[in-house]
Amino acid sequence: MIVHVQALWVVIGIFYLLQHVKFLKRNEACIFVSVGGSAVAAVPALPFETVKGVLYFINPLAPHRALFRCHWGNVDRASDRVVRRAWVEIGRTNRSLLRLRIVAVMSWALFFLICPVLTWQMGLAKCLLLAIPIWIVLYISVAYLLLTHKFEEHRSVWLLLFECLVCPAYVAALPKILEKHVSDFVDLTQLIKRYGTSAEWNRLKQVLEKRIETEIFNNPALKEQLELYRAGILH
Repeated sequence: MIVHVQALWVVIGIFYLLQHVKFLKRNEACIFVSVGGSAVAAVPALPFETVKGVLYFINPLAPHRALFRCHWGNVDRASDRVVRRAWVEIGRTNRSLLRLRIVAVMSWALFFLICPVLTWQMGLAKCLLLAIPIWIVLYISVAYLLLTHKFEEHRSVWLLLFECLVCPAYVAALPKILEKHVSDFVDLTQLIKRYGTSAEWNRLKQVLEKRIETEIFNNPALKEQLELYRAGILH
C-alpha cells in the first residue's frame, strides 16, 4: 500500500534521474563550481561506453549545481588570459542562475522529501491539497526567472516551461538542463589546476590517467596525442 500511494513521487523521481544521465563525447567532462568557489571536475573514470561517447550519471543529490561541459585532451594549451576569461564566464553564469538554483532546491525538497513524508502520514489526497499551491508558486517563479533571464546561448524558453508544466521534476533538474559549454580552446586540466584545490587536481590526474589508458586501448591511433598530453599537462 505504501508503494502504491508513493507511486506519483516515484514517477516524478524517475524523470528527475533521467535528466542526470549525460551523454558526453570521449574527450568531454563536466565541471562545476563548488560551494567554496573552486573548480571541481566530474570525469567518469569508468563510464558506460558507447561507440561515439560515454554515459555518465551526475550526482542527483546536488540540485543546486550548475553544470558546464569542458574538453580534455587538448595538446595545445590556451593562454592564461583565455583560461581566466573562461573561468570568469563560468562564475558569471553560475551566479546568474542563483535564483533558479534556489527554486530547484526548493522543488527538490518538495517532491522528494516533504511530499513523500506527508503522503505517508496523511495520504496522497491531503498531501496534494498542500503541495499543489506550493507547486504553482514555484512554477510561476520559474516562469518569471526563465522569461527574464538573458541566455548567452539559444534556448527555447517556452519549451522549457511546457516541459516543467508537464513534468514537475524538470524544475528541480533545471540547473542540469541549462548546462553550458566552455570554450573549446580551454582544457579541463587548466581550469582545475588553476582554480581548483590541490586535492581536486590530484584526483583529476588519477582519473585522467585511467581514461587515457582506456582511450589508447580503444583507439591506438590516439596514442601519440594522448601520450603528449599526459607528458605535457599531467606531469
